[in-house]
Amino acid sequence: MTSLSPAEPSPPSLRLARYSDLADIARCWYHAFFDDEIIGDMMHPNRKQYPEDVYWFLLRGIRERFWEWRHQFIVVTVKVGDKERIVGAADWRRVGEGGKKMEMFWCDPSKAVPLSFM
Repeated sequence: MTSLSPAEPSPPSLRLARYSDLADIARCWYHAFFDDEIIGDMMHPNRKQYPEDVYWFLLRGIRERFWEWRHQFIVVTVKVGDKERIVGAADWRRVGEGGKKMEMFWCDPSKAVPLSFM
């Protein structure tokens, strides 16, 4: 007898984020922080009228930080059937002396991100 219920997701796994994951990270954080005191209440008081403003705000910040040398995005994924789904994400930033060693000088190519990414 076959089950009509949806496929059970695989156990969660971690991996480094790819550029193609950024929209899914923003959507994940949108659901996580929509009613947050800072992101929701203070920064987006009209989010009930304009809910996608929160998503676009998060996506822009994620796209900017993705190209910075100090930042490293990590995603949590599960597989449902053949499809991978992002269910969590973190933005780790290296600060202090260790972070300074990761910076480039005036020739930093991450500062040449095209405007289409914003």
